[in-house]
Amino acid sequence: MGVMKKVELSHTVLYCKGWYKITDHIEDLKKTLLADGYTVFSKRDIMLSLVARIEDSEHHRISAFDVLNALNMKATRRKMFVEEPFTYEDLVIDYCIELMLSLDNKQWNIKEPDYKILPKRK
Repeated sequence: MGVMKKVELSHTVLYCKGWYKITDHIEDLKKTLLADGYTVFSKRDIMLSLVARIEDSEHHRISAFDVLNALNMKATRRKMFVEEPFTYEDLVIDYCIELMLSLDNKQWNIKEPDYKILPKRK
């Protein structure tokens, strides 16, 4: 068996793991993805970039049923506990954040945080 490809989104993974201050997920992710070499303009761009990079890594091979089930649970929770409206893109982005949060150190390219990208979490 060959070596599995690691998740290349180092600063985005650091953000998901709490190394950077969280202010606005969409604007924060635009900055971390830019630092990781991807220019995104919209929630849809962010969603597609995250899904593609996670899928490229081969670390989260899950069935479509698992994804739909997770998104359905997230939608139900959001309806119950969050009053603000949300989109399909919001759900997928949240799911990708959870996946990156669960990566162990062998599954992503570890870099030092760069606090010029986003401030340090207090």
